[in-house]
Amino acid sequence: MHEILNHRKPREKAQLAYKNELAKLDLGIHFRPVKETLNNYST
Repeated sequence: MHEILNHRKPREKAQLAYKNELAKLDLGIHFRPVKETLNNYST
């Protein structure tokens, strides 16, 4: 996360913690990429 907050690529490949497909279908929620979300905090 530190790398993303500093607008750099992560050193390691991301690991999938959970899938949000079910929430998209059941709740109609749109998920933004984590990189986009974290970049909003660092500006």
